[in-house]
Amino acid sequence: MPQLKQCLGVDLGVNSVKIVELSIDKNSVTVLRAASAPTNVSPAMSPDETRQAIVAAARDVLKKGRFSARKAIFSISGQKVFIRRFRLPATSDERLARIIQYEARQQIPFPLDKTILQYQHRSLPDSAEVEVLLVAVRTDEVRDFMTMVNRTGLTPIAISVSSFALYNAHHFLSLDGKSSEQIFEAASHKKKASAKPKKPKKGKKDEPASEEVAPEEESAPEEFVYEEVKGFVNIGAAAYDLAIGRVGKPAGNLMFVRTVPTGGDDMTKAVMRATSIESFHDADRIKTSSTQLLSFNFDFEGESQVNQEASSAVTEVADRIIGDIRRSLDFFITQPDGMAIDTLVLTGGQVQLPGFDSYFEEKLTIPVSVVKDIPETAPIKWQQSAGPVTPYMIALGLGLQGLELSSIRVDFLPEERKIIRDFPYRVTAVMVLLLLVTIVIATMAGKDYTAKYLGKEDEIKRVMEQQSGRVTQFTEAQALQSEVATDYEKLAKSFGQRTYWLDVLQKIAEVKPPELLIEDIQMDHSGQVRVVGSSEIQVSATDLLDGLKKAYPDDLDVALGRQPNEFIDYVTEKPRTAAGQKTTYQFQITFRLKSKINHLGILPTPTPAPTFGANPAGGGGIWGEGIGPAAPQVRRPATQPGAAPGSRRGARGGPRG
Repeated sequence: MPQLKQCLGVDLGVNSVKIVELSIDKNSVTVLRAASAPTNVSPAMSPDETRQAIVAAARDVLKKGRFSARKAIFSISGQKVFIRRFRLPATSDERLARIIQYEARQQIPFPLDKTILQYQHRSLPDSAEVEVLLVAVRTDEVRDFMTMVNRTGLTPIAISVSSFALYNAHHFLSLDGKSSEQIFEAASHKKKASAKPKKPKKGKKDEPASEEVAPEEESAPEEFVYEEVKGFVNIGAAAYDLAIGRVGKPAGNLMFVRTVPTGGDDMTKAVMRATSIESFHDADRIKTSSTQLLSFNFDFEGESQVNQEASSAVTEVADRIIGDIRRSLDFFITQPDGMAIDTLVLTGGQVQLPGFDSYFEEKLTIPVSVVKDIPETAPIKWQQSAGPVTPYMIALGLGLQGLELSSIRVDFLPEERKIIRDFPYRVTAVMVLLLLVTIVIATMAGKDYTAKYLGKEDEIKRVMEQQSGRVTQFTEAQALQSEVATDYEKLAKSFGQRTYWLDVLQKIAEVKPPELLIEDIQMDHSGQVRVVGSSEIQVSATDLLDGLKKAYPDDLDVALGRQPNEFIDYVTEKPRTAAGQKTTYQFQITFRLKSKINHLGILPTPTPAPTFGANPAGGGGIWGEGIGPAAPQVRRPATQPGAAPGSRRGARGGPRG
């Protein structure tokens, strides 16, 4: 986000709209204007009517307050935001982003594709870990909020969270002179770096270039600064925000945040029930003008302007808020980095009721204060004409984020709006101006070159006429080359079938199980293949057939004269010599390859099918009686020494046809 010199912080509350305009000047921030207006929203209104009333109040504030800036930062309620703090091992930014994305899937209770995810991390001193603040909000929540923001007429440059803005404001107000100077120096350095990046300094020969160290990164002895652990509570109309963190150092440390949907409207409703008033606005006026929180030693005598029933009703709601804050503090203390807070600071429009701080201090038994004025040591100047700063704390924190002076910088602005926001309009305007100047100069120079080009035109035409004959020869040569390429492609397709059976033999050798012995392979020109072999494992033939089916998924077909799915013929050969010899299973696989092209163009000659039975040589081989219809017996060559009777040594058969 580009750094601004002036920015608006807009707090679109349910009960009122608060706007502050901030301006940065070297080492100080000035509140130029601050104004608020009631929204007149009642619980009976629909959500659309509530949004319209809030937008109307915002326009009224902008008109009466005469704000000059148009770029503003808004905040969404912390009640609609999912927030988690955890620690991860220190690593590169790219890897850290992947780890955080994984953690988000585990922790965020809604789909990531319908979520806007933001995170911020900081290094921990004397530790190999980083602390990550993960924040997520549903996309439809931001979309509904942006419809209200767009109607205000302002230009949104960021969407923050109410509890974060509360912490940013208190953290900035707690800084002393030296701490604030570091923040301003860092913001100024960031602005210069974004405007014009510095080139690295050149070192000596054969030495790497060294980058210039930013002022805030220079190693210097750090002075001890006491960091207080404070709790900040902003009680609004619809909810209250609680933020706990360390303040004092420039970096700050937000440790716990929570938003609870209990606030001033619940007090007004309690007054309506206690006083039997039907009008919400009348009950709200009684609450702000005639109520007081009832402390332990409070006495109604002599207090004629205090409404006893209304005060009792408001006190009951305050007790609920105090009880919930107590539970939050107890939960925070039980965390690994939790501890007791030093003090509790109250802000918001509802805490201006009499006795609010003393009642909270009495119930919580910790120091409680209400912020009314900005400390003199704070690096910010407040407009006294705007009244107390109490209701403007969230708006003030939003404005500080726009000036790049905030500790937590979460932005839920939709991506398409960020592209428009970050577009370098000034750089683009300068580039357009330079382009126009270039066009003018080029036009003036082009007139001189045009005359020279016209003089060369006749010479170019003569050269083209001289080369016209060569162009014709080149065209004819291209046509001849195309004809030769076509003939070569046809010849290559025909030659490819010459190695067909070699490829088939190689594929059979690849898919053959190691325990299987192939004794004979017969192939013919029509694509029919007959594989004869033996194995001590009966399923080896099935494994070979499965391998062939995978190798030729759409090519393997049943051979002519065989039944569907009838590929294998088995016959079991009994032991021939020793009683311990294993049984040998002999088989015959017959199939046809449909992709084999028959260049002869004739029907293949029928080949007698091998039969199983007694071997004429007396060996009991597979060449004997056939299985099925009677078939002529086929004489095979005599067996070699060492081979089984009726078989050949190895797969020595070759293509036949």
